[in-house]
Amino acid sequence: MEITALIPIRLLDLGPEIEKVRKLNQGYVTIKCPGGTYRGQDKDVTQLGNPTVMLISSDIKDDLAYEITKTIFENTKEISKVHKVLKDFSIKTAFDGAYLPLHPGSYKYYQEKGMAIIGMKVATRGRMLSEWTPPPPEDQPERMRTPLPGTVTIKEALSYNMSLPVSTTIIGVDNVGQIEQNVKIASEFSPLSEHEMAAIEYKTLPIVRQGLYFRRWDLGV
Repeated sequence: MEITALIPIRLLDLGPEIEKVRKLNQGYVTIKCPGGTYRGQDKDVTQLGNPTVMLISSDIKDDLAYEITKTIFENTKEISKVHKVLKDFSIKTAFDGAYLPLHPGSYKYYQEKGMAIIGMKVATRGRMLSEWTPPPPEDQPERMRTPLPGTVTIKEALSYNMSLPVSTTIIGVDNVGQIEQNVKIASEFSPLSEHEMAAIEYKTLPIVRQGLYFRRWDLGV
């Protein structure tokens, strides 16, 4: 935004080439910039975009984090006046690009507004589970190849996920037996202690990369 006030620019329309870039880094999104969004941009253009993420230290007290979040989202009309690109700024897109844990203070505000967090990738396609045996390397997608079996049980994986501040946990299943097993775990669930959660985290350390199979380690993302 600032650069257009200093020098003339020409915003390029990337069109279908965008998908090639997004295959390399799925953190990017496709955005449409209507003509007139920036000075010197008369026509609509298709561009790469990435969600803006606001970071805050975990050392910040919950009350302060709550007030910061509240101030931001209860003044969206004022914020949207800063520039046309912010016209759709809203709490509805607050979680777009939020790949890090929420501060408890911020989470409290979202809860008050009726928003909730969904827990997914519980078993990371089963690759974190101790019952999973890696197929031969040649039968695995190149980017996901690993010789290591999983290290935690489905009960540990589900209990860990449900001990986080989530309202709903989503998990894929292959058969009725797995559904029955998951229902039993959920019906007997009680939140884990910090010590118990840390113990599960420690067990997964050797297989972190195969659990984060969606990351592009070769690209540093």
